[in-house]
Amino acid sequence: MMWNNDNPMPYTGDRFIVSDGGLKVIHPPYDSFEEYQRTLTNSAAWSRAVDFFAKNDPLFNPISFRSSLLDHSALARLARRAYNTDRHKDTEQAVLDPVKFNDESEAVQLARAIIRKFAADVRAEGKIPVVFLVNDIGYSDVLFRAVEPALKASDVPYLSSHQFISPNDFNAYLPDGHFTDANDDRLGKALDDLIRSQMAIISDNTRR
Repeated sequence: MMWNNDNPMPYTGDRFIVSDGGLKVIHPPYDSFEEYQRTLTNSAAWSRAVDFFAKNDPLFNPISFRSSLLDHSALARLARRAYNTDRHKDTEQAVLDPVKFNDESEAVQLARAIIRKFAADVRAEGKIPVVFLVNDIGYSDVLFRAVEPALKASDVPYLSSHQFISPNDFNAYLPDGHFTDANDDRLGKALDDLIRSQMAIISDNTRR
C-alpha cells in the first residue's frame, strides 16, 4: 500500500535556473486554480502547458501526468502511484542521499545560487541576511555540506539544525517528521541568539 498523495494541487510556482552564474526565473503557464481551469478547457493552451512542464519540470512524466482509460482501474492507479514514488525517490537521490550529495547536480548549484542572491539582495537593502537550514531526518548534515560553500563565500550568518540536533537521532523527532517541542524550543532560542548577536554587531559598528 502506498500512502503518498496521488492528487497534486493543480497549480505551480516559478521555476528558477542558474544562468550565466546568476538566477533566472521561468514563470509557469498558470499559477492559480482559476487559470488552471481556463488552461485545461482550452486545448491549445493546455498543449502549451504540457510542453512547458515536459521541458522545465524534472519530475514530469507523461505516464503520471496524462489521463487515460487506465485511470478507472484501482490496480492501475496503485501501480502508477508506486512507480511515481520510486521515480521521485530516484530523482532525489541523484541529488543527495543520507551520506553524500552530487556537487554537479542542478539542485545543488541552484540552492547555492539562491543563497548568494539572497545575501546580496538583503545587504543591498541595508539588512542582515540570516539562513536557517533544517536538515532532513536520516540525512545527517548532507544538506548543510551541500550549501556550505555558498554560505562561506557570501559570509552569511547561518544556523543549521544539525549543530544542535542530530538528523540521525529519530528520538529527536515526532512520528510525522517534525521536531519535538523541546527541540523546537532549542532551535528557536539558537536562532534568536544568532539574530540578536548580528544586531549587536551592527549596533556596535554604528556607535563607532
